[in-house]
Amino acid sequence: MNLAPALPVTLEVPAATLLARRIAAYGLGGSHAQNAAGSLAGEPLGQGEWSVLLGTARHERMVGLLARTVADAALATTDDQAAEVREAHVAALCGDLVHERELIRLVGVLRGSGLDHRALKGAAVAHLDYPDPALRSFADVDLLVRAEEWDDAIQVLREAGWERQFAQPRPGFERRFVKGMVLRRPDDGGTELDLHRTLALGPFGLTVRLEELWADCEVFRLGGVEVQALPAEERFLHACFHAVLGDRPPRLVPLRDIAQMSLRGNLDLDRVIRHARSWRAEAVLLHAVELTWETLGLDPTAEMATRVRSLSPSSREIRALGAYLSPQRSYVGLCLSAIRVIPRPADKARYVAALAFPKRDFVSPRYRGHASRWRVAVRTLRAGRRLRAQRPSTTPHGR
Repeated sequence: MNLAPALPVTLEVPAATLLARRIAAYGLGGSHAQNAAGSLAGEPLGQGEWSVLLGTARHERMVGLLARTVADAALATTDDQAAEVREAHVAALCGDLVHERELIRLVGVLRGSGLDHRALKGAAVAHLDYPDPALRSFADVDLLVRAEEWDDAIQVLREAGWERQFAQPRPGFERRFVKGMVLRRPDDGGTELDLHRTLALGPFGLTVRLEELWADCEVFRLGGVEVQALPAEERFLHACFHAVLGDRPPRLVPLRDIAQMSLRGNLDLDRVIRHARSWRAEAVLLHAVELTWETLGLDPTAEMATRVRSLSPSSREIRALGAYLSPQRSYVGLCLSAIRVIPRPADKARYVAALAFPKRDFVSPRYRGHASRWRVAVRTLRAGRRLRAQRPSTTPHGR
């Protein structure tokens, strides 16, 4: 079952865009971007195409990979273009160091308060999955905390100078239902922390078995400090969630993350598939791997690709995935689609009531006026009524 949209190499796709995909695949075994002089472009790009390529690399946070292709002479550049890449890479690395410094501070704050935590995404993937962390840049700090410790973690972070971006709609809503919350340090240039309770917004975030995220960890060191991250298999599935359920269209870096982890040879694929099945996320895994292989031009006979193609996601999963992939996707739509996977009727009622009638401090930053606010309330109540007569799921899930 092919859930990935076709991404053919056609004349309509700009040359710089195609080259960006090949750079995202650079150095991966079994891809069309190998380490060989001139393998990507034997002649320097014109200034217009070069500007697009460098802008794409900055936007996609893959300046490190671009710099590696230039250093290896796989991408021909003029002297001025090579100097631009070096400057862009230094700037990206400086940003990474700022975020890593903040991660070390946050680990100290949470550890000092006895709160469990796991580093997610950028820093963890760069240090654990790439041969050189300078290849993988990131834009913020991502941390996971236990759902049952959510309120304590928010309080501890506020005392440490972090300010939350939004209020929660009703007390207790976040520790039960949300993906996470963005917090900022206004006294430190607006550094951003993405604090997670689960791995995704919407229905797939609510079907993750949270206890499985805390069963084990993998450790990396930053500045002499041990930082705990998710184990490889959970980290891989989070990369799949990030690629498929995050930005539309998907960024190249999470696709590179999937390929990087897949081709290292250290994943227990049976465990990956067991987790995906347990989390009701086989459709996410299948779509993420197919999209990665198609976009980056990877070897279709690789074990990851062949194993994942044997999956048969349920129609319910495919419908849930459609809410994320739809051109009409919205925050409100994903929140409403999540109602279907909340197992207990009482929790469904709490969820609908909190979104339909939230506190005033939740409403003000999100809605342009009363009309906009009440349209969302009506949609939420209608969704709740449609589901009221449905039989609730009997499958228990970690909260």
